Amino acid sequence: MSHNIVSGDPWDLILKRPHLQELAMEFRSQHKRAMWCRALFEGGNTLRLWNEATELKIAFLTACALQRGQKAVLIGKYAEESGVAPALRSLIGQEDNTGVEEILTPALAALQKSRSASGARLQWDFHYFDSLADKSLDRIILFGAASHVGHWEACAQNINRVLRDGGRVIIAESPWGGKEMLDAAPLDAHLYGVLVVTLAGMGLKEADLPQTGPDDLQAIFKPFLSWSRGFSWKGLYLFYGQKSGSKDDNSLEFPLPTEEVKAFLTEKPCQSPWDFLTTAELATLSPEIADVNMQKKFGRVTSFGAGLDWLYPQYNNIVKLMYDNLRAQPGHRVLVIGEVLENLGFLPELRKRIGETGEIAAFEISNIHLSNFEKLWQGFDIPIRERHQWDYPFADTFPDNYFDLVWLPQGVHHARSWKEIAPRLLRVLKPGGQIMMLECRICDPLFFTGINTSGLLRCIAEKMWWALGVTFEEMPDYSTAQLAEAFSDSLTDSFRLDPDGWLIFWGYKK
Repeated sequence: MSHNIVSGDPWDLILKRPHLQELAMEFRSQHKRAMWCRALFEGGNTLRLWNEATELKIAFLTACALQRGQKAVLIGKYAEESGVAPALRSLIGQEDNTGVEEILTPALAALQKSRSASGARLQWDFHYFDSLADKSLDRIILFGAASHVGHWEACAQNINRVLRDGGRVIIAESPWGGKEMLDAAPLDAHLYGVLVVTLAGMGLKEADLPQTGPDDLQAIFKPFLSWSRGFSWKGLYLFYGQKSGSKDDNSLEFPLPTEEVKAFLTEKPCQSPWDFLTTAELATLSPEIADVNMQKKFGRVTSFGAGLDWLYPQYNNIVKLMYDNLRAQPGHRVLVIGEVLENLGFLPELRKRIGETGEIAAFEISNIHLSNFEKLWQGFDIPIRERHQWDYPFADTFPDNYFDLVWLPQGVHHARSWKEIAPRLLRVLKPGGQIMMLECRICDPLFFTGINTSGLLRCIAEKMWWALGVTFEEMPDYSTAQLAEAFSDSLTDSFRLDPDGWLIFWGYKK
């Protein structure tokens, strides 16, 4: 299933939700929302990702193959904070032989200008080489700069002009977007929502995000380099190549273990997904983004951001499949267990189908979960097992074979044990009656595939989950295979499907 990211603004819904009114009040200002969404998108994320990527940093320095006295230019973001500039200087030896152009300020400025009639402009013309003489450099190194190159073909020609024969271009990138992010987000509905609420808050669209990757760079630089290599890891990538010479011509040289190199390669401890905020980010975005209480408040608002009331219309084909097969007829008795039953339209639709002669026993479970979160935020110690799942006693007071339909729209993953609860629901269902389940899953296998595909998307999502006081791993999830096992052979003509982080399951009591 393909999506055009940012289809409507989820913030229009966020600001109207009753349960978010107190939290969201501070973010009614579009300017403030945009500032905080930029902090979600970038604040400390690039440094955090490179901090984790020790092997990629080793490969980067090895590809640089720096020797004493060479002349190099480094263009990038966080050149000093990341430790890359000190490491390169220590390997070249002569400080004036390493030119450093820090581009974080213009990059953040471009991000701040994203709300405009013409859209975002995260790239610009790289004129940094214009004043350099032909064949004057041994190494041209871009660290976190590739996302911002406006015209790569022209830039590659300029790099070729100033690079000496035998010189190298080395590009290490943690892109502000990237193909991996845009491939990862649609894998799972909630992950898709994480990206949408962040982009919408900044006034960005999918097309505004940089998408150049190592394969593109290999094609662009092919006329200028005798050989090149490129690979990626969780959205980060490394591309490097040499002007003239062969691959075996001293192509790789492990860096000397200077103190600066050791510091660059050492992984620093991380207690919070906001730990790597920099002085420049605070100065450009706002000192407020360092406020832990505000980090948590905004994270909680956005974690419920592109919520169920936004996601359900985006995945209408899945919802339609459920409704097309929902056996609810005039006069039927229906047991309904789920979340947001009125606002997602479940109960209004059901009333139309069964009419005045029908009977609905509805159990709204959203408030149970919200209450648990509020207690968690107030400092109460709630065991993980009790945070997200609980017993389902909803059918226990009804007679045997009472309902024509047992329907669980968005009521699956909060059940503590389907093996234990399934027989209790079947008891009250008439023979031939239908059980129907629909769920927008959270932290399902496709979600984990997505966050392992795009490190930047993981960083954004972790800021939200951290604000809630929970982890990805503790969130409960059921697949249709588990549901089929729980109901065993008690159903006939069953159907199950697990698309895009959703599940749909139905069957009929034998």
